[in-house]
Amino acid sequence: MQALSQAAQKLMEIARHRAQTQSPETQSQQNSQSDDVVDAEFEEVK
Repeated sequence: MQALSQAAQKLMEIARHRAQTQSPETQSQQNSQSDDVVDAEFEEVK
């Protein structure tokens, strides 16, 4: 369990470092490209 926690901590450090080094413009481009969320209204037919 301790090895898993250490590995997860290292991955979080890498992710945090990458997020800090990217410019805001690059981050917004990546967010818009990977955004597959659809917001829709629907009416339930009974």
